Amino acid sequence: MNEYLQFLIYDKNLSELIIYLVLTLPVVATIVSFARHVIGIQTLGIYSPIALTYAFFSLGIINGSVYADTVLGLKYGITLILVVFIASTIMHLITRLVRLHYIPKMAIVLTGVVVAILAIMSLSAHMDKSGFISVNVLALLLIILIAEQYINIYVNKNGKKAMKLGLMTVILAILSYLLISWDVFAKIVLNQPILVLIATIVINLIIGRLTTLRLTEIFRFWDLLTQEPSDEK
Repeated sequence: MNEYLQFLIYDKNLSELIIYLVLTLPVVATIVSFARHVIGIQTLGIYSPIALTYAFFSLGIINGSVYADTVLGLKYGITLILVVFIASTIMHLITRLVRLHYIPKMAIVLTGVVVAILAIMSLSAHMDKSGFISVNVLALLLIILIAEQYINIYVNKNGKKAMKLGLMTVILAILSYLLISWDVFAKIVLNQPILVLIATIVINLIIGRLTTLRLTEIFRFWDLLTQEPSDEK
């Protein structure tokens, strides 16, 4: 581990977990940046995949360690996301029957989402399954708040678009979570924090100046790009 981080953790009693999460935030943001501008993946905004990444991580944390249980985080995280998306969609369809301002409507949608999650937790309690009962509160709130952006897309565009963006958001969050929960990556971050931060800045400077087509655009227009110019007579 980096000597200065050792000093902060062991001499000044700063949480190793908090330091690790703070250091990985630029990395996750860079992954989102790369996915958006190089690959062309669209998500529910830039913050949603980041929030979901750390929600997964919070659900998989083992005794405050920086090493999360990957399977545990995915198990509870994906289940909660499905509950949130399904409940928010149902509540949105119900609230469409009444003319309401956006914010009161979202408050009702979030209420429905909370009721659905409470139902899952109650069911788990009756089945003596302690997993959902002891779910991290922060992770729960992060996942619930994703519903607002999901419904916003649903209202302003359409359900198909919202589901597609929601799926891409979850996939990107899972990939980011797999990286930051990898013990080898955790050791790299804690051993070389300055190098990691510099790398994220350099990568984003490169991405920010790209003027080429994104990968999804290349595949989309491949026939046009590879088409030979016709000879004019």
